[in-house]
Amino acid sequence: MIMIRVLITILASLFSYSAVAAPIWAEKPIQCASPSEVFDRMDKDGLVPLFSSMGNARVENDIYTKMYAMLYNADNGKWAFIEFFDEETTCVIVVGEGVDFDVSQ
Repeated sequence: MIMIRVLITILASLFSYSAVAAPIWAEKPIQCASPSEVFDRMDKDGLVPLFSSMGNARVENDIYTKMYAMLYNADNGKWAFIEFFDEETTCVIVVGEGVDFDVSQ
């Protein structure tokens, strides 16, 4: 009986081990254009700046400090995050719909 318990414990510990993988860098396409073109597109959806902040972006092996902004339409819940890559290039990082600012739930 003790041998069965030991065997079950060993087998359970072998199958419950999970490897922790190191993070990987993923490359994915994003849309970029001139700042005026990006803001014209955001205006079409009624998106207005909600906040902006400085953040870090990795480009190949270098880290750059860039400005980011969240734009939001309170009427329909649409939102977007944009990155000001340089003076001539602004990128739409992600868009979505459905924001809940109520943190009490």
